[in-house]
Amino acid sequence: MGSLSFRKFIRWLPDEASEPTSTLVLTSPEKRFVDIRVLLPDGKNSLADNDETLPLSRLDWAMAGFSSSDVISDGHSLSQWKHWIDSRAVDAPPDEGHMYAQPDGLSTLEKGHMTNPATGKDTEYEEMWYDPPAKKTGGDKVVCVVLVMEDEKAGKKGISSSFIFS
Repeated sequence: MGSLSFRKFIRWLPDEASEPTSTLVLTSPEKRFVDIRVLLPDGKNSLADNDETLPLSRLDWAMAGFSSSDVISDGHSLSQWKHWIDSRAVDAPPDEGHMYAQPDGLSTLEKGHMTNPATGKDTEYEEMWYDPPAKKTGGDKVVCVVLVMEDEKAGKKGISSSFIFS
């Protein structure tokens, strides 16, 4: 089965943790992922009460591609995300982070370093991810679908995703 992950916070060290976006990542069992990060309205902690169509300018970052993970030790792995599509760069390099399972069994702390968009400098960061358990609405199936399309002749490619509960 795939996974659905929500980011709880990002922390650019040594700053305090914050969450400027509503971030959702869907990963299929085949390790294809779609990661969408939408800037939150000022003073809001969620997009849940927003009933308007958001302008494209609210998109902070969107990426899709393929992930992999290697176990380092119990509860610690090194994960890598290869961006096949990236809203910030045409040929984005893969990013990676050390993943640490948290005691609640549903959260993972990611540690690594990457370019802080606010400063343009390579900076250590921490992100807390929450993977809620999938809930069935009826029947006995929970399906994660991530579709990949590539048309080399036309120079187009795309990835879309969905969770299906039945």
